[in-house]
Amino acid sequence: MGDTAELKPVAWRVKDYADGWIIYTDEKRARIESVVMSGALVEPLYSADALSSLVRERDEARELVTEANNSLYGSQGYFHSLNGGPFDKYHLATGIEKLKSGANRQYHAFEAAEARATAAEAERDEEREALEELEAASDALAATRSQQTYLSMIDNDRATDALNRLDVARKRARNALGGKDE
Repeated sequence: MGDTAELKPVAWRVKDYADGWIIYTDEKRARIESVVMSGALVEPLYSADALSSLVRERDEARELVTEANNSLYGSQGYFHSLNGGPFDKYHLATGIEKLKSGANRQYHAFEAAEARATAAEAERDEEREALEELEAASDALAATRSQQTYLSMIDNDRATDALNRLDVARKRARNALGGKDE
């Protein structure tokens, strides 16, 4: 079996509100769009070449399993062949070791993919929290502006009342001093 190279997506698709798909070439942008759309589904897309290498490895693994299965359930003489045929003890052990090695590589590849998925989920959670904080700050700013406008209106009313009282007091003082009202 060939070495399992880490598959890298060539693009990402994000499920939109109308059950369609939006394609992004940048993973980070796709994840941000997913947060904006309240956790929309994000799927990686792979090239056909990358997927064909997995099919080839799967087929090779199937051949090894078939070979091991035939040797285990074949006749005793066939299983214990010492003539160097495909099912003698040496070839059987080699096939089983290759099978174990391939399974081990696949297990580690799966673990790595799972770790990437967990990290992406954590990153999406952080982005969602940042967006919620931004929205809360925006709401607080709007409330503060509204409050300031209200207080400014009250201050203007108080200043107008004070000017009106001052004008009335000035008129009374002029009248008291014997002057005319203007």
